[in-house]
Amino acid sequence: MQRLAAAGVAPEEVDAVLLTHIHSDHVGRNTRLVEVDWVPTFPNARIVVSSLEYFYGLALVAGEGRGIQAARDRAGLGEPVRVPASGTFEDSILPLDAAKVRRIVVDRSEVMPGIRFLSTSGHSIDHASIELTSDGEVAIFAGDVFHHPLEVYEPDLVTTFCEFPAAARRARRSRRWTARQRAVALYSAATSPSPQSAASTGRRKATDGPFAEHAEHCFRSTRGCDAR
Repeated sequence: MQRLAAAGVAPEEVDAVLLTHIHSDHVGRNTRLVEVDWVPTFPNARIVVSSLEYFYGLALVAGEGRGIQAARDRAGLGEPVRVPASGTFEDSILPLDAAKVRRIVVDRSEVMPGIRFLSTSGHSIDHASIELTSDGEVAIFAGDVFHHPLEVYEPDLVTTFCEFPAAARRARRSRRWTARQRAVALYSAATSPSPQSAASTGRRKATDGPFAEHAEHCFRSTRGCDAR
């Protein structure tokens, strides 16, 4: 919020919020606590999120076994090793104006001019990376496909927060290949341990830049990774 204010943007001026997935560290700013009630942080914004992610969260909150299993069957990822943290959906999604929550199918369709949601399920049931195309260049906001630069070299590593580990591994390998094969100008990861980006121009590796430098340091170091 401080960065938005520094950029001269008031919460009321934000007209769209794009969610990669519904985990607490990615939706926690959707709402704010006013006395005892959670209210939308961006009252005029449309929230764009995967319909499967949304209805899975709704079923979990309601404890609807059939709805939960139907969502998992639709995802086709098998049984999860964990579920999203309790309270997240209730605090950060349900208080939103339902009419302003746009639930989409993650199928690479253009949801807004120049913006597409790419399927990278695994970390969550229908995790999406968000692709932005502008002036002929492409940026991908990966969400939690990668959690740390080391996963560039070791994509089979899985965090304890990944709900479907096998699918998460596939997503990392797929996105890594995509970034290398396409002229991706920016590839941004949400964590690792703080937001990091990688650049790619033409045949330049998508893992060039500070993100990759830290990854190589971690890969080669016998003393572990330093936090940058």
